[in-house]
Amino acid sequence: MSDWIPFRIEDADPPSDRWLLICVQPRVGPRDVNIGTWDAYRKQWRSRIGFQVHGEVTHWMELPEAPGE
Repeated sequence: MSDWIPFRIEDADPPSDRWLLICVQPRVGPRDVNIGTWDAYRKQWRSRIGFQVHGEVTHWMELPEAPGE
């Protein structure tokens, strides 16, 4: 499995249009780990159901490979 990659808007964009594991710091409460995608056109994170992610995405990483048979 990969290591978490810090997300800073001034760095290179994460892979676009792929599902990634994201760590989100909401405005209130503890950090949460979700699945999301980076929308390079809009320069924003999107949730699995297509909404903009609320809160600050602090880190991201590739999803692990699916288990073998």
